[in-house]
Amino acid sequence: MSRLLVLLAGFLLVGFALRAQPTRTKEEFDAYCAALFPKIQALSADKQYRQILDRYAEWEQAYRALAPATKQDYSNLMTDVHYNKACYYALLKDRPNAVRSFQRAVSSGYRNYNHAKADSDLDFIRDDKVFRQQLAAIREHGDYVYVLQQAKGYAAKDDQKLPAFRYQGADNPQLVALRRTYKLDSIAGAGNEVSRFINLLHWVHEQVPHDGNRENPALRNAQDLLTVCQREKRGLNCRGLATVLNEVYLAIGYKARFVGCLPKDTTDQDSHVINAVYSTT
Repeated sequence: MSRLLVLLAGFLLVGFALRAQPTRTKEEFDAYCAALFPKIQALSADKQYRQILDRYAEWEQAYRALAPATKQDYSNLMTDVHYNKACYYALLKDRPNAVRSFQRAVSSGYRNYNHAKADSDLDFIRDDKVFRQQLAAIREHGDYVYVLQQAKGYAAKDDQKLPAFRYQGADNPQLVALRRTYKLDSIAGAGNEVSRFINLLHWVHEQVPHDGNRENPALRNAQDLLTVCQREKRGLNCRGLATVLNEVYLAIGYKARFVGCLPKDTTDQDSHVINAVYSTT
């Protein structure tokens, strides 16, 4: 089947009932999901679509019982559940509920245009006016080639001023300690500036893996981040890595900063962080 079968891996299934119970903790809800979704997958293989929809109704009841902060952690699952329900209703030839569920998926953030466009499970409602409108709305955000083709040119004459700031000097005590502790001059090497930039970049990459699925540690200066990652054998997301590399460059005496990049789509919660370092040669 081409529906998005939502799975949460790595949880123990033993001893947890499949019926939705009022859940209060993230751990309880994780265990409930880990037991429920494989059951739905098996029902899907047997084409027991009505039973699946009953299971999803139970899941939504459990989801609504979560504390607001915990509920936010599973909002992406709610989007997938709406999409899956649209597929199952369409397979049951229940047009009103299929279209309604697809609308709810889009309203809650569904953006996978290419998947929805090709998903044969939705063929029963493809001629529906509301479905076509919703699919067109997804395309404005989820068909990335189309979005780029519709983009306007850069504003070459944009003269927005950056906020005034100063680059931290290499004599800052934390940067001095960072430079000495990790022997950054030796790592940078004796080549030209660009080769030194690259050597330091590779060093940071080798010290800390990228892990976009975790929050960074509470202490967010380079030395503390490196210490925690080495001790816990963990990685950092792009902001954490950019912080480390930025301070490494500053410690050597280079003018460097990191820049946060937000998506054009205001409903997209993702972002990225990049580094900028300036050469004087």
